[in-house]
Amino acid sequence: MEIDPDNVTFRPKSEEAVVATPLQYLRLQQAGTHDEARRIASGWDVYALEQEWRMWVHDKAIEVKDPDKHFLAFCKKRGALQDS
Repeated sequence: MEIDPDNVTFRPKSEEAVVATPLQYLRLQQAGTHDEARRIASGWDVYALEQEWRMWVHDKAIEVKDPDKHFLAFCKKRGALQDS
């Protein structure tokens, strides 16, 4: 909203920018993450899952604070799909 001596101008709020975690920052840090992912989502290719997870996070503009935990949660969902 702007007010000048003769006019009041209303403008719509601009949409908040959604900032995705850049792909280069989605690196798994813990050495045992892939082993844990294999246990959680047995039968799945964990490297393919990791790539799918990275693209999903980027496409959905998800802010990831702990990549290892987030990836393992993603693997749990995929592992559950195989069991059903």
